Amino acid sequence: MEKTNILYQKTFSQKKGTKFRGGKITPSIPLSKIVSLLIIPLIIFFAASCSPTKNIENEVLSAVPLQKYKSIEYSNFTKARELLGLTNIRHTSSMRDKIAFFSAVDNFIFSMGEISFLLSEEASLGFDPSDFKTKVVANTAAHSVMVVTGSFSRAAIIERLNAYNYRKENYNGYTLYSLPLTNALMKGGLPLTFSNLAFVNESTIAHAPTIGLLKNYIDGLKTDTLSSDEDILKIVNEVGDVTSFYISSAITAAELYGKNSLMNRSPEDWGISDYRLSPYTYFAFGIRPMETGKEQDIVLVIYYPDEESAKRDKNLLKEGLTKGKGLSGLTPLSELFSVRSVSVKGNVLKARLKTKDGFDIKLLISLRDLPFLVY
Repeated sequence: MEKTNILYQKTFSQKKGTKFRGGKITPSIPLSKIVSLLIIPLIIFFAASCSPTKNIENEVLSAVPLQKYKSIEYSNFTKARELLGLTNIRHTSSMRDKIAFFSAVDNFIFSMGEISFLLSEEASLGFDPSDFKTKVVANTAAHSVMVVTGSFSRAAIIERLNAYNYRKENYNGYTLYSLPLTNALMKGGLPLTFSNLAFVNESTIAHAPTIGLLKNYIDGLKTDTLSSDEDILKIVNEVGDVTSFYISSAITAAELYGKNSLMNRSPEDWGISDYRLSPYTYFAFGIRPMETGKEQDIVLVIYYPDEESAKRDKNLLKEGLTKGKGLSGLTPLSELFSVRSVSVKGNVLKARLKTKDGFDIKLLISLRDLPFLVY
């Protein structure tokens, strides 16, 4: 049976267009469009420990059905909180500490619903930020499924669900909870991010936008999960000891320079004419914040179908990372991060980067402003 990639080759058709300088954003397009991009729950990510794949497989990958995704996002809250000294973040914590939690721990950007939930004690469903251990968001072409693990009190959560008049339904051995929109509006601050949820087990909660999609998620668990995909596991191992991880299918020239691109740039604008990587399958960013929270250690992994392509692109990728510019603001990439190394191992091309002056790599990733990844 022919093996197919779990990620769509065509990825986000996002709009782009901000200027970067020293980690600051100066919009060159309407701010409302930028905000609409940035509040999309991003990201991926896979936590790593001394044996990262085993940890992820046990906690997350085995709880996400194996199907075609546009991207997969993962964050390890426990490791990031400890690294940054934010170990006791709760609803009752100061606003300053909670903002630090969102900007540093998850590394990518929460949806407004999640921010509402995690910052508001009134909107609590029986758990708060300190209860989260890991989070994964699997994005398809039409929707996202979110799976969180943590130290949850099932009884406390069910008590709150009953208080908000969630509907309960038994489905294939699982109890599904859904919140009618009218109930949510009457309650005010309750975020719709957790409007349809199910307990996968005592330490894992899954959410989907609709009860139908939640049922599809449950059905998917009966077949294969991400923990059975060898390519994903190999990429996770290559990224190594990070707190967050984002994996996506390849970026094509049509996506970045096409007529639907908000940045409205040509291939020549970013500084290196005729730049094209060999066709590849996936790329991934692994992020580990520095102890100060001001810089990030970044691992960029590009996964090719063959070893020769990875070797052929080594020097080209280094040139792109050191001499290219961001398309949105035409800021030289060398002002945003430094390149520590570029190496090849089999069919994997890897670059190690370090951000400068507080710049956050998630800004480039969220806007898909990644011309050095175009093939």
